[in-house]
Amino acid sequence: MDKTIYLVMYAYYSDWQIYGYFTTRDEAEKYVVSHPSEELDIHEIRCLDNQADLSGVSVKYEFSVVFKSDDSEPCRIDEGFDIYQSPYLRSNYIDGRYNWIRVYVNLNKRDKDLAKKIAQDIFYQYMSECDGRSSEKSMKEFNKILSAEEDARKAAEKEEKKQKKELAELERLKAKYE
Repeated sequence: MDKTIYLVMYAYYSDWQIYGYFTTRDEAEKYVVSHPSEELDIHEIRCLDNQADLSGVSVKYEFSVVFKSDDSEPCRIDEGFDIYQSPYLRSNYIDGRYNWIRVYVNLNKRDKDLAKKIAQDIFYQYMSECDGRSSEKSMKEFNKILSAEEDARKAAEKEEKKQKKELAELERLKAKYE
């Protein structure tokens, strides 16, 4: 049985804003008429809860934590985060602009506190490695350290793919000349 939610929003060409949703049309209508100056509309949207088998999907999270390179201010974690699907976590990495360093942390769960702790460890390890003098070159070298496991896995997958292709060609030639 498809469930429907009732999205209350203002929409005029490309200018639109979602105000919220209701599980009954009556409640949505009451909200719309109680805010006549807002020019709100109701849009019926199909609820996707339990509509697809998502048991094989593994969501990964990438958090971003920003540090002042001289460590003069407390770090801050961005409110938003990226999500992606992959059998493996992406490598953590650092990026910097001016006197700010951003640490990207990838986790199997949505845990901002853990991401912040890991980012702090990475930041202080990096600052130790570069003797407190951050540069584009030192970041690139440090990111190679952070991505070593992923790089090795990708190289192994590439080698395995190459071997499978060679074995298939060998089988083809064997069948051709037998």
